[in-house]
Parts: sequence; structure tokens; C-alpha cells
Amino acid sequence: MRLDASQLSFLSRLGKSPDGQQLLALIQAEIVESNSRLRQLSGDFLLREQGKAVYLDEFASRLRSQSVPTLSKRVPTLIDEPA
Repeated sequence: MRLDASQLSFLSRLGKSPDGQQLLALIQAEIVESNSRLRQLSGDFLLREQGKAVYLDEFASRLRSQSVPTLSKRVPTLIDEPA
């Protein structure tokens, strides 16, 4: 899922708040639990747990983010000009 700048800004602000810190702690606890289950599962269950762990890690990373990435403007080049 791609988030726009306002959504990323919201998550960054939330992550800095006391409630956001509590949410981050819960997510990190879930990541630890998921990582331990990865050592025990196999087959489709392993794949599902891997996906869950990756998602939780990315979400926690967005909450920990200190800045919102800026969108770069595309600079036209000579290739873009019509012949």
C-alpha cells in the first residue's frame, strides 16, 4: 500500500504521541511473538506468518519515522521532447 504525504505525516505524529508509543510497543511485542513462531511453522502457515511479520515491521517503521519523505519532481530531459 502506498501512502501519501499526509498519511505518512499522520503516522509520524501518531508514533511520537504517548498513544502511538503504546501502539508501537504492542506491535513490537507481536513482532517478537511472530518471529518465535517462524521457527516452528512450515508450509502455508510459515508463509502467512512471514507476511504478517513483514507487514508489522513496515508499519512499526512508519510509526518510528521522524520525517516525511518528500516527493521529488520529475525533471524533463531531452528524451522527453517530441521528435
